[in-house]
Amino acid sequence: MKLNVEEIGKIGSSIAIQAWNCDNFYLTRDAVTYYHEKISDAVNEKGGDADDCAKAQIAFLEKIAKLGDKVISLGVIDGRNIWKSDLTAILNWL
Repeated sequence: MKLNVEEIGKIGSSIAIQAWNCDNFYLTRDAVTYYHEKISDAVNEKGGDADDCAKAQIAFLEKIAKLGDKVISLGVIDGRNIWKSDLTAILNWL
């Protein structure tokens, strides 16, 4: 079953607001995994699929970006192989 865009947005937004309201909000690897699982559980509970989950995660990040002055940063380059990184490919992936 596919969820509609409004339902997907509500899932991502509600979890983003929960995350934002935490005293210490940092998108560490553990936090990203935690919120990914929380979003997946919410989508699955409503009968959504993996595509819906991905869209809900985008809604989550969009909502976080609009909530205030916090910064989201991603670690996308392996520090041991920094000189081998294809920055164009990484940027396209993002």
